[in-house]
Amino acid sequence: MKAKNPGALSGRTWTSILLFGLIGQIAWVVENMYFSRFMQNEITRAPYATTLMVAFSALFATLSTLLGGAICDRTGKRKVFITWGYVIWGFTIMAFALIPMQPAPDKVKAMVILVVVMDCVMSVIGSISNDASFNTWITDMTNTANRSKVDTILAVLPLLAIAVVFVGFDGLTNAAATTDDWKKFFMLLGIIPTVGGLIGVFLMKDKPGLQKKTDGNFLADFVYSLNPKVIKENKLLYVCLSGNMVAAIAYQIYVNYLFNIIEGTLQIKDYIVPVAIIGLAAAVGSVLVSTAMDKVGKKHFFYPTIIAGIIGCVVIWSAKFFVGKNLKAELAILIVGGILVIGVTLVMAGLFTASYRDCIPKGREGLFQGCRMVLYVLVPMIIGPLIAQFIINQYNKGVTDSADIVYPMELFLGAAAVMVFCFIPASVVRKKQDAVHEKLLEFYFEVSKFLNIYDLVDDHYVIYTYYAPDGSFLVRLYCVDTSANIQKCLDKANAAVFFSATLLPVQYYISLLSEAKDDYAIYARSPFDPKNRAVLIGTDVSSRYTRRGQEEYMRIAAYIKQTVMQKKGNYLAFFPSYRMLQDVMECTGPQLDTSIRCICQTSGMTEEEREAFLHEFEQKRKEDEGLLGFCVMGGIFGEGIDLKEDSLIGAIIVGTGIPQICREREILKQYYDGRNEDGFAYAYRYPGMNKVLQSAGRVIRTAQDRGVVLLLDERFAKSEYRKMFPREWEECEYCSRSNVADKLGRFWELSEYEH
Repeated sequence: MKAKNPGALSGRTWTSILLFGLIGQIAWVVENMYFSRFMQNEITRAPYATTLMVAFSALFATLSTLLGGAICDRTGKRKVFITWGYVIWGFTIMAFALIPMQPAPDKVKAMVILVVVMDCVMSVIGSISNDASFNTWITDMTNTANRSKVDTILAVLPLLAIAVVFVGFDGLTNAAATTDDWKKFFMLLGIIPTVGGLIGVFLMKDKPGLQKKTDGNFLADFVYSLNPKVIKENKLLYVCLSGNMVAAIAYQIYVNYLFNIIEGTLQIKDYIVPVAIIGLAAAVGSVLVSTAMDKVGKKHFFYPTIIAGIIGCVVIWSAKFFVGKNLKAELAILIVGGILVIGVTLVMAGLFTASYRDCIPKGREGLFQGCRMVLYVLVPMIIGPLIAQFIINQYNKGVTDSADIVYPMELFLGAAAVMVFCFIPASVVRKKQDAVHEKLLEFYFEVSKFLNIYDLVDDHYVIYTYYAPDGSFLVRLYCVDTSANIQKCLDKANAAVFFSATLLPVQYYISLLSEAKDDYAIYARSPFDPKNRAVLIGTDVSSRYTRRGQEEYMRIAAYIKQTVMQKKGNYLAFFPSYRMLQDVMECTGPQLDTSIRCICQTSGMTEEEREAFLHEFEQKRKEDEGLLGFCVMGGIFGEGIDLKEDSLIGAIIVGTGIPQICREREILKQYYDGRNEDGFAYAYRYPGMNKVLQSAGRVIRTAQDRGVVLLLDERFAKSEYRKMFPREWEECEYCSRSNVADKLGRFWELSEYEH
């Protein structure tokens, strides 16, 4: 049965994500953009009212988000807070339709307090149900295989929500809107989250197996990030947050008055199209800039982004000089400046937020959410409106009737002045990022590589975990059957041909290299005369671990001695490990006379040492001299070297080449055993035999070459090994220490006679 895609989400889950994501953003658009407009148009234009509303809303939203997250963790529930929270959230929006609008002067302050209180209630419910519970549910239901896709979709939803509210309902909230229009607006927009919540009662499901959290407490976690010691240890993190804070303060100076500035101060009545252009262009531009940041590094974008934001604010401010004079120029300035200001706001958030995330200590992600909420949300939403209130009051000195208050374009100059202070944290972050950039980049590519492989994971893979020697916890995506991945490459071509002298057994390699049922193998006849090669199997020795010891090593040494002494020349002896190589060489050396020179492969040989080793085999020697090289099977001298004619006349192969037992080999064995195949053969025997064939292939390189291949292990005589022999070895012979010299002697005599 095919394994389920680890990144796949059910239709029910996707529906819940899109439904509650979009509805939540629609509700926040009402709160963030239209409550302030409602206050200014229907209650009072006095800036203190907007300031109070935004500040208290930010305070209660921050606290309730933190509280809501803690409640979700401690109860182990999300759905109930999301669904019923959305139901109540909708009612808190609809309640604004009951507020007496356009109050008498003596009732204004009371109405301001009422609106502020109702806004705080709405923010509390929305923050608990959406910011805390829904975002926690998203984390529960997603994983590394799909989280990027889900987060990308969620990031687009705020723009879609603005479009829905702006295009569909803005006519109920503009300067010409009546009190009845505002009542309709709140009722209609309030119904949306309420109905969505009721649908969610039947649609949404919590992730199974959620556990209640009982350790620690919320207050301790929140205070952690505000501890002076923690701040000192993580200075750069707080510098990044402060940069984000300054940029957010600049944004909060003008955003709460934006619609009334466009409609009232700039006297642009048909503003839907230019505002839509600004929003779309800013969104697209910020995405493009963010992509470039990932490619070339964030540090290159701090100063240009800040400068662009300041210029954008100045450009929008200059539109005041064209009011009532040149509408086209005014619109052009608004669009250009708006794209710069809004786009820069998005990019600045990305710059400092991404840098902040880079600095969070591992395992402390949750503990730093408190300071992030305070510095990124609470402080800007208090200080920004206060600055705006000061600028508005200064511009409107002498105005006694709040209805006559004008929201000046100087708000953008105030934002520009605040943005200048972004250069301070930006300069610090740029200097520090150079030191960590390379490390982060390396980590990014490693993660990217891992995720790319994870996307391929299916039933051909085994995922396992283990602890490295240094104590690190590692996750391995092990492709135990490569056929599917290779097939994807083969599908891009009309045909593929694999060449090798060691594709044995052929069915084993066909199963690993392709999934196609019509693949076939051609066994080409060898151009080499089999009479030029003697293949002997020593049946009275073994390389099994249970047999290894001095006695067995002496038997192997006896074979080696008789082989190299029967005919002097150059030989290579291959062993399954360096340890066995050394042990056998110590037993062999004393048995050889001085006419046989021994050289040995060592671990970690340099390129010069490898060349020197091979150069020994190319040297001319007297007929009574010989060379014996001790090598490791499957190593650098077991494949890829070309020693022709007398450069090499024999290979002595000790053992079947079976790899050492390890975690991956055992996983491979278990995998094929589970498919009712010979798991031991796939994991050990076939790879081992490949090394044997590679080593044996060093002997005969041309049609004129002659040589011997001596296989020293009793297991080579068994049928499971004989069936893996190439056809050219069909006439191999068995031998023992007592007769190996005779068999080799006859081969060399016959070979000399025929040549």
